[in-house]
Amino acid sequence: MRIALLIDKLTPCLEEVATGEILQTTFSITTADEITKKLKWNKHKN
Repeated sequence: MRIALLIDKLTPCLEEVATGEILQTTFSITTADEITKKLKWNKHKN
């Protein structure tokens, strides 16, 4: 799987581009297996 990103500026959190609002953000270390499981879970959820 590939994801294309455009980084226009670096911030220590997420920022809503349209409003400039700073959004609550958390980070954690993960594995490729955990990401795959999460993506499969999201597909079944919708």
